[in-house]
Amino acid sequence: MTKTILIPVDISQIDAAKAALRFARQTLNLGEAHCVLLNVMPQIPAYITAELPGELVGQTRDDTANSLSSLAMGEGLRDFKTVVRDGHAGREILDVASKLKPDLILMSSHDPGLADYFLGSVAAYVVRHAHTSVLIVREPAK
Repeated sequence: MTKTILIPVDISQIDAAKAALRFARQTLNLGEAHCVLLNVMPQIPAYITAELPGELVGQTRDDTANSLSSLAMGEGLRDFKTVVRDGHAGREILDVASKLKPDLILMSSHDPGLADYFLGSVAAYVVRHAHTSVLIVREPAK
């Protein structure tokens, strides 16, 4: 049976994503799994996108997909797909998970900062609302 693993990746936290993939590869035997790397770009208000060159948003999405592919190949994933979405990270992760029906959601998380105490973290949101198992991997201490 092929396992499907959804791996949300914050491109701005690439070291944490690499650590999560390394941990997963060593622990979960990712070579046997189909992985879906997901990045959720924050939704840009319409009044801002109206002022941006039309191709800039599309180019940013392509660059993000290429970064996800480079990450996957660099960490030795063979069977993977990349998905780039716009919106609220937690809700988009759960939406993709509801359609994909993965066996596992694998996410990295950071130490909480002050904003996390007021707003909550994406990882906490996904853990609370996911209908599948969620594995949170912490980046090793430096």
